[in-house]
Amino acid sequence: MAVQWTQKDVEHLIASKFSLDDKLYAEVALNIAMDHRIFDEDGAKSTLWQQVAQPASNEQMVQYQTLERLVKNITKIALRWIGRGT
Repeated sequence: MAVQWTQKDVEHLIASKFSLDDKLYAEVALNIAMDHRIFDEDGAKSTLWQQVAQPASNEQMVQYQTLERLVKNITKIALRWIGRGT
């Protein structure tokens, strides 16, 4: 025999997965969003968006890759240093 789930069962299951603190935090966050009209579709339609950033040039990509390697190397050195306990 298949298990029959009701809407009440689903709501109870969802409610039991979150602590009271989680529920209060979510409620406050939603209230703040509503107060600032985050979900107001009319406001979103009238908002003027700034121009989208230009794609990176080849020179900027090379610079980014150089910086990325530098950060990775520094991170490796720092992790080794921390691993020594000094």
